[in-house]
Amino acid sequence: MKNKKRGLDILSNLNINRFIGDINDGINKNISVFNRRITRIRKNFVKYHEPHSEISQNYKNMIIKINLPNAFKKDILLKISYGKIEVRGHSFVKENKRRVLRGFYRSIDLPPTARPDKATAKFKKETLTIKIPINSQNI
Repeated sequence: MKNKKRGLDILSNLNINRFIGDINDGINKNISVFNRRITRIRKNFVKYHEPHSEISQNYKNMIIKINLPNAFKKDILLKISYGKIEVRGHSFVKENKRRVLRGFYRSIDLPPTARPDKATAKFKKETLTIKIPINSQNI
């Protein structure tokens, strides 16, 4: 019985609450610093926008023109699958004497008669032109 009381006396002499409080304060400070840094990185890193696009169609082809100013061919990712086209990428833009990374994303649904396996794409003068043949037998 005496040993238990002595153990409780040792625990009561230690200021455990203060110790735990100090740990929590340190963790909270680190988390708030981390959150501020992440927020600053998000604000300055990428600003996404949806580029202007024109879609036209005739009896043979569907032609999609997407204007991508300040973008280079190597920065564009084009994904064409059955039912959808996705264009994404990034470019550097000068804002307030700083270079800012600006991202773009555009998704376009395709008609069921489109043949994305035969699609062609060209990037010339800041315009991405995608030409997709249409199966005229299903029209």
